[in-house]
Amino acid sequence: MNNNYSRRKFIKTAVISAGAAGATGLVGCGGESRNVSETPLEVTGVDVLGSLFPQSVASGDPRPSSIILWTRIDAGVGDITLTLQVATDEDFSDVVLTTELTATFANDHCVKAKITDLQSYTTYYYRFVYEGTSSRTGRFKTAPKSTRTVDVKFGFVSCQDYTNGYYNSLLKFLESDNDDIDFIVHLGDYIYETTGDSFQGAVRNVSFSDEDDAIDTGESLAAYTTAQYRDLYKTYRSDQALQRVHERFPFVCIWDDHEYSDDSWQNVGTYFDGMVDEASTERKRNAEKAFFEFMPLDIDPATGNILEGGQAEEIRSELGENSAIYRALRYGQNLHMILTDYRTFRPDHLIPEDAYPGTVVMDELATGQTLYAIPGDPFSFKAGVDAALTAATGGAITAVADIRNPTATETAFLRGAVRQAVAGGTTLLPYVDIDSVTNAQLGAFLAALNTTMGLAQPATGVPPFSASATPTLKELLIYALAFAYQDSDTVSVTLSQSAAVAKASSQITGNLDIRSINGTLESFYNTILTLVNAVGGGLGLPVPFANYDDMFAALAAAFGQPNLVATLGTSQKFLPDFIEDAGEVGGLDNSGGNPALTDAQAEGIALAGLDANSDGDFADIGDIPPDTTWGFGGFGVSYALMGKQNLSGSFGSRYLVVKSSYELFNLYHGLILQTPNFGIAWGSAQQTSVLASLNTSSANWNVLGSSVSFTSLILDAQEGGALDLALDNIGVTTDAFPRTAYYMNVDHWDGFPLTRATYMNDSSGGLAARNLGTFQDNNAVLISGDIHAAFITDHSANPEGTGRCIEFTVPAVSSGSFGSFTATGISSILNVPANAPAIVDLVDGLGTFLQLGVAQNTTAPQTINFADPNANGVAIMQLTSTTLTCDMHLLDTTSSDGDLTLLSTNQYNGLTTDAEFTTAADAFASNVTTVTRNSTKQGNGQNGPLT
Repeated sequence: MNNNYSRRKFIKTAVISAGAAGATGLVGCGGESRNVSETPLEVTGVDVLGSLFPQSVASGDPRPSSIILWTRIDAGVGDITLTLQVATDEDFSDVVLTTELTATFANDHCVKAKITDLQSYTTYYYRFVYEGTSSRTGRFKTAPKSTRTVDVKFGFVSCQDYTNGYYNSLLKFLESDNDDIDFIVHLGDYIYETTGDSFQGAVRNVSFSDEDDAIDTGESLAAYTTAQYRDLYKTYRSDQALQRVHERFPFVCIWDDHEYSDDSWQNVGTYFDGMVDEASTERKRNAEKAFFEFMPLDIDPATGNILEGGQAEEIRSELGENSAIYRALRYGQNLHMILTDYRTFRPDHLIPEDAYPGTVVMDELATGQTLYAIPGDPFSFKAGVDAALTAATGGAITAVADIRNPTATETAFLRGAVRQAVAGGTTLLPYVDIDSVTNAQLGAFLAALNTTMGLAQPATGVPPFSASATPTLKELLIYALAFAYQDSDTVSVTLSQSAAVAKASSQITGNLDIRSINGTLESFYNTILTLVNAVGGGLGLPVPFANYDDMFAALAAAFGQPNLVATLGTSQKFLPDFIEDAGEVGGLDNSGGNPALTDAQAEGIALAGLDANSDGDFADIGDIPPDTTWGFGGFGVSYALMGKQNLSGSFGSRYLVVKSSYELFNLYHGLILQTPNFGIAWGSAQQTSVLASLNTSSANWNVLGSSVSFTSLILDAQEGGALDLALDNIGVTTDAFPRTAYYMNVDHWDGFPLTRATYMNDSSGGLAARNLGTFQDNNAVLISGDIHAAFITDHSANPEGTGRCIEFTVPAVSSGSFGSFTATGISSILNVPANAPAIVDLVDGLGTFLQLGVAQNTTAPQTINFADPNANGVAIMQLTSTTLTCDMHLLDTTSSDGDLTLLSTNQYNGLTTDAEFTTAADAFASNVTTVTRNSTKQGNGQNGPLT
């Protein structure tokens, strides 16, 4: 692989002045007159079929006096000279610019030119000519000046997976009624970097001209080299509908993840869920190089400035110096548009994909500190601690003075309050310090197990887990985890034995929750059961065994190891009874009445941190006994409590994350650890730029483009709710899908709930202190994509009643819908086909469940006005001085009455003229359902509610 990325330059954009309207000249790439003969350019034919200009033409980033024009020519090797013409009429009788440009071999013969000194709010036509053959003609309209009040009409799209279907959704832009669209915003996932991934279809094929160095994900090949990313753009841009839309309208583009790598952050991919290092500066630079070659952006990625004369776009070599695409465009008095970059600067997902589920990330004290510090004290935790402190100290201490650094007395009361909460039914998990587990009974079992494994090794091939005469639980867990890391059914990528041991050793340390320890042991014992059943005859055992209880009893008898079954019990997994009791109920019942003590009464009471009468009085909570010698540490939050169940995978890390504990973990980082720049997905510089741009805008409408949605997608599966009943009806057990509230996707802004709340309503006052307003204050209109679903969201008004934020999330052009992904996930849980009637019924109601779930978003209240997770489509927004109208044009492709042919059948095959495409688009309109929402400016300039 070529690591010389530091010497790679992006495509050079020629910046050329058109001069005064009507001026004609032949101009070189540097913009200087070459005094070449003004003989009219001879055009003998048009490349209608795209043999010479296979991706046709495109324009982008319209400004009042400039535009970016693009093409790619396929006319052999080496550098190629071609001519660009710009005119005010389609017949090119009024030419304002004729210039020669060079399509270099180094840039795959792509050409980009910025034409300046154009007239504002004027329609122009352009074409590229090579040896008398012209490209098809493109058209663009420059933006009006910021002082001019004109109506604005623009489309916005997202997610166009070439393999999953045809771009029939784009035909909406080619209808006769939409010929007045000013521009199209593409919110990312213009390409998909993989071919044949599990979420992709097989309607159309994408292949790489050279598969060397491509990443084999196990399901697909993913682009790595610049050539492979170029192959993707060339294939995607070969689609005739996409070409026609590019020809008619300028595009305003940002990237999301698939322009580089699925669910990526900075230069890191996620195909292998943390089992291998997927950071690659080289690959990221390759992806960016191809992106800037093919996409018509008016920006210098090295500086973030708009392009100027003679300027070359150049990639930076240092990892920390990322390319910039965030920028703003003004379109008259009615529109100020801000384009953002969610991927380049965002931190890693908060829950690592390869995290050991049992790792405790908030111990008992950290949990108490966080609960105490939550603004508004929503759980009355602070009030209870303060009252207990006041009573116990006779008023000498009435509150925790410094929650980040509590005293010993304050610490005891914080921890005691946590145990009181557990006793009252709050879900936290008991944990042990795995380095301090010294229970003698457990030690006897471990020694017997280690000896037995050694005696059985000749037949089973499983060696002892320890070389010590006194093996520890930590050694057994490291062994069990290393065993799992070498099992392809358990992890995304298997590791060698040495790598597996090293990784397991790094995970099995410190505080681990007891349930995860037991789960790891149970899984390991079942693995041994499988091995023993396979070779048990050679050991003289009566195989097969139905469970590992019977297996251990037989092994104990065969090898004379009575201690092997001394602590045996399926509910304990060989940890002492009283630890398991504490884990279930904190030593108390959950009835809210008098506690029912466990069979280990003294132990249970001690673990609960209460006095012997267990009256639930907060005055008792300071009575915290010393930790027992076997290592019990208290109750806290592990990755498992946030939904992480697998050793490597996206569920419980990026998808389906338990909302309550995930938010608590966010609060811990923000309030107690005060992690620098925590949650700033845009990065500090972009965040300041975006918020300042909103603050200083004088436009009537402020539209912010985000590749991912701010709308909170919550599945509220708590007991007794509509979703709980629906899951019961299709046989999804509480074990398979625990009944709680889930964030469906924390790869989105749901992954940054504190930051999103700050942007929306600034409850902490941090923005106000910097003289910056919120999205509500600045009446932001959000447009977003990526989630493959349609949502229209009212993010509510600010308390002053002067500002309101609303959002329109556009579905995918052709990618699989959010509903289809949900159906696939549920089918895997139930082990039934995704098109089974019960699953189809559930997916039909998914939009309603998401609308109901949003009520659980208390940090940034919102209402989902409309939801359709089963559609593909596009959106068109129209702005006047006082009104906003957004039309969602939807193709139903997933629900029970969805029509799959709407994606799988080409509706524009064989068409060659603009008129033919318009006719086809008008005819296809009958397959499209349009959902319209309006907002009207109030007298104080506030966005009106959605109607």
